[in-house]
Amino acid sequence: MKRTMSLLVAALFATCLSATEVSAATPKPGAKCVYFGQSVTTSNKKFRCVMVGNKLVWNKGAVMSTFTPLAPRIAIPITFDNLLSRADEIPGVAYANVQDVIATNQTLKAPSRTFKFSIAPGLTSDPAFYEAFINKERIFFAHVYQPESYIGILYSAKDMDWARTKFDELTGFQNRDYVVRAPFGGDPNSTGGGANSSVNMKVGFTVFGHYSGYESDPFVTNGSMTAHEYVHQVQATQFSAPYGDQSSANSSMPCWMTEGQANFNGISVVAKDLNEYLQVRSIQAHSLTLRNAQATGQMTQLNKFQLTPDYILSYYQAMNQAGENRCISSSQYGLGYSLGMLTIEALSAIKGSESSMALVQKLANGRTFDEAFFDIYGARWSDASTTLAKLVSGELQSILS
Repeated sequence: MKRTMSLLVAALFATCLSATEVSAATPKPGAKCVYFGQSVTTSNKKFRCVMVGNKLVWNKGAVMSTFTPLAPRIAIPITFDNLLSRADEIPGVAYANVQDVIATNQTLKAPSRTFKFSIAPGLTSDPAFYEAFINKERIFFAHVYQPESYIGILYSAKDMDWARTKFDELTGFQNRDYVVRAPFGGDPNSTGGGANSSVNMKVGFTVFGHYSGYESDPFVTNGSMTAHEYVHQVQATQFSAPYGDQSSANSSMPCWMTEGQANFNGISVVAKDLNEYLQVRSIQAHSLTLRNAQATGQMTQLNKFQLTPDYILSYYQAMNQAGENRCISSSQYGLGYSLGMLTIEALSAIKGSESSMALVQKLANGRTFDEAFFDIYGARWSDASTTLAKLVSGELQSILS
């Protein structure tokens, strides 16, 4: 996730609302294609037209996924019809469902996966701390594709050379200077920090940038940041599993969902109880709404009185725009961590906490966002978004008061 100075940095995602799908001969990865978002499905594999540099080319293709989300395993009383009248119940219902999924999935035999976690000399963090939260996320996501192994590296801005060497040593990927610099906004002299995650060649990796105040940030100290970053890896792995296809994920998922899902899931999976979940949820919604979100086209910070249902509806629309990297380049991108998080929380209360990743897999299989949303939630996004905007606006008025 992205912060400025002491704020966290996330994996970068852009969005494309939908793509026209056709059947044709198997495209050649790297060959020229016609328009951004174009897709071809053949032999149970979906190829998508992506932008590489200034050229439109076919990606390497994504294996069509087959996951069907399990029905919620506890009674869920929340619907789109009563969403506003039962708003106070939503956080508790969503959190309880997450914990129920974890408890149920613990009985499953998990595939063997490897960890490699390294910490720069002079830093005192314990690798077991990070591994415990990654394992908890793996249990939660037991029914979907995940990276086959995980690598984590923790370092400060002064450890750039060490981190670059360690990254190359552990991953085998060369010339990844931009990955190592990413948690610090690309600035080796930065006093900020954060994290950046991706998937490459079946390996999920996270680089954590240690910054001043790291040990006192609740989002870091309770493990939510670690879990948040792993969710980004799971998102990418739904596209072209088991290798992961960051490009297809970037061009298919709305930014509000990309960061909102990672933040809701990251916080709810690791929180020891509902009170801790509500505490970290509130801190994230508060700081990341007021600090990270600027009005479109302006460099002004928002206040709670600007966060009206109409504003949130316009935000949803902006973050669902297709092509041209409008999502990631928008000054509203940071709202995914707050508005997006509360939106995913509500959807989890309606259809269960596994429902949003089921939607991601629908997108990976070539469904448009509107089609996938209706498939999972049984409602049209154009109708549901109006109710969700009212709910999220009210939630933020309460949190920011």
